[in-house]
Amino acid sequence: MPPSKDIIRTRKSDALRIALAPVAEYLNDAAIVEIMVNADGRIWVDAVGRGMYCTGTVMHADEVERIIRLLASAVNSEINDRHPSLSAKLPEWGARVQASVPPIVASPVFSLRMPAQLVYSLDDYVATGILEEDDASVLRNAVRERKNILVGGGTGSGKTTFVNA
Repeated sequence: MPPSKDIIRTRKSDALRIALAPVAEYLNDAAIVEIMVNADGRIWVDAVGRGMYCTGTVMHADEVERIIRLLASAVNSEINDRHPSLSAKLPEWGARVQASVPPIVASPVFSLRMPAQLVYSLDDYVATGILEEDDASVLRNAVRERKNILVGGGTGSGKTTFVNA
């Protein structure tokens, strides 16, 4: 009898957790906003109050590729030279994943964007002076009326946090 889907899911989850060991301390740190592994294997993190910094840890390309393949498997996707990019959500941690493998990059890379630990309301944006009350009112009405709203900005600028407000 073949193993059950639950057993297979547990095995995949265990394998992924083991493969993620080099970045586990950052995954479990509430101050970490993003974890990135560059093509040179260096692990960079973005932390609240500290900003972006290199951790000093370097992963071998084979380790990075194993993580990416396990991530793809965990979300029932594939990543290979014909499909060299993966966008997914990291099981258990809920981080958004963006990963790439050759030929679109020199060496396997990935970025894990952690879910926001603090939830802000539009009132919070108004109270801090980031948003005017009139602007917040326009946004509330647009949401109520189910209007389209376009939010743009660079990586890490707070687009998702703002939209969630």
